[in-house]
Amino acid sequence: MSEKNSKNSSSYSIITFSFKGVNLYVIKTEQNYFLIDTGFASMRNKIEKALNTSGCCSKKLKLIIITNGDSDHTGNAKYLRDKYDAPIAMHASDFGMVEQGNMQYNRKSDPDKSQVYFKVLTLFNHLGIFDKFHPDILL
Repeated sequence: MSEKNSKNSSSYSIITFSFKGVNLYVIKTEQNYFLIDTGFASMRNKIEKALNTSGCCSKKLKLIIITNGDSDHTGNAKYLRDKYDAPIAMHASDFGMVEQGNMQYNRKSDPDKSQVYFKVLTLFNHLGIFDKFHPDILL
């Protein structure tokens, strides 16, 4: 875990958590928290413990922001939304990935090297399994 403080008049800090090569970011303001990405579902207990250690609790988490629909970013989104009562925001073009549980939803048919790497990575993290969900906010 690392924490960086802002340099401007607004008081906030950014906390970075790394789990199995995946980073999650918590933006901590004076009263609220915002989570960017949710990690693999297989890391749920460790991620939840890290959130609690940072002071993030159900009344303080205001928004879960998903940067893309892959399971390393969305693995705990539904669970954390349900537990912390925080809406999920993500890009509209990736919503099919999380609604259908299909990581190939909007991907080209000829995978590049990064897609092959991602498939291997998800294979070692419970095949990218996560709870399907409908985002609350489409960006």
